[in-house]
Amino acid sequence: MKYLCLIFTLSFSLKANGQDCMRIFLGKDFDLYKGRYLILDNSIKSTVLTKMLYLDLKDYRYNSDYGVAYPSLEDSSMTNKDSLIGKVFKVVSFFTQFGHEYNSVSSQGTLESPFFKLMDTTSGKIIYFKYNKFFDKYFPFMFCGLELKKYVSSTILRRVDPFDDCIKIYSPSSEENFLDKLEIIKIICKNTSRYYLKLSSTGSTLEPRAKGVTLIFNDGTKWLKPQEEIDVELGDIGSIFKYNYSSFITLSQKDLALFKNKSISKYRLYIYDQYLDSSKSNLFTKYVKAIISAN
Repeated sequence: MKYLCLIFTLSFSLKANGQDCMRIFLGKDFDLYKGRYLILDNSIKSTVLTKMLYLDLKDYRYNSDYGVAYPSLEDSSMTNKDSLIGKVFKVVSFFTQFGHEYNSVSSQGTLESPFFKLMDTTSGKIIYFKYNKFFDKYFPFMFCGLELKKYVSSTILRRVDPFDDCIKIYSPSSEENFLDKLEIIKIICKNTSRYYLKLSSTGSTLEPRAKGVTLIFNDGTKWLKPQEEIDVELGDIGSIFKYNYSSFITLSQKDLALFKNKSISKYRLYIYDQYLDSSKSNLFTKYVKAIISAN
């Protein structure tokens, strides 16, 4: 399974109709939305829905100010936010603005300005969503309930070592992923499971013998590992943060219980701090729960 370049929005984990919901923006990996069910994030501003949803792609091509789906009475180029509340949309497929269907496997190159074909699961009505793969603030939808759980479980990575048949299960991470700074890892070997937490940060000075990890949860409690060794590597040339610091920590069952039930606010590797917003922290907690159950 390929590494996922995921970018997560800065919205909070929400409740919609009693369900746990989260706005997850996948950036350039938009094809992973296919087949997913989405609902509107009620917390977005109405102006975000300007020139975003269309009844037909021809309306966008001929005059993007008109032909929007569920138009507002005050501004016909803007979708009425209230008209989307409560609707569940399925991502059917992707199109170019010229009406050509896009497939990440058979199509050549990448799609710069994709349109999502969305189906209202109640009425069967089709609308087209203009997706911006560079800015998360223009993604107005959320995963909820079972769909959110399915998303988390389907993006967990699994690898079998060909030499000893040990299984590595871990949360997705990449250079573009805001979750690349922390990773939960499970190793299953000879019917025994071991868990690890990998934390990363960056610094501008070289500290080759650094020690000490401090992690603070959202409730203010701390997790201390003062003797934990910190590894350091040379970072990107030209970056003001020249060095990459990381720590690979073995987790006990007591530690797992903490990370399963608490969200991380921030952590420090030696003297270098890393902060997490609520959405990233909550998503990581969901990965911890899913990986504990995975095999």
